[in-house]
Amino acid sequence: MKSKLIQSINSVNKRYSAGLNDDDQVVRMIKEDKKTKGYSFYPEYDHYRLVTDEEKMSLFIEKYGYWSEEVKNFNTVLQHKGGYNYMSDINNKCRKK
Repeated sequence: MKSKLIQSINSVNKRYSAGLNDDDQVVRMIKEDKKTKGYSFYPEYDHYRLVTDEEKMSLFIEKYGYWSEEVKNFNTVLQHKGGYNYMSDINNKCRKK
């Protein structure tokens, strides 16, 4: 699954850098992200990069705050990826930092 997510990220980044429409590739990347436990994509200024789920949570907390809508939405994604305990473990690790 990680390899499919990496391919999706690379496809989106390549099309974006060439100035091409990347909407279909972004949808595919989001779908792969939801199926890939342990890894996710993170949007930056002009590209996406592969991060761990824990890194993404830490980045969201740092940027938006723990009680933000972004963190809440990502918690929903984490629950779909690995269940409540998976989401809870990542939250506990990130809050201790």
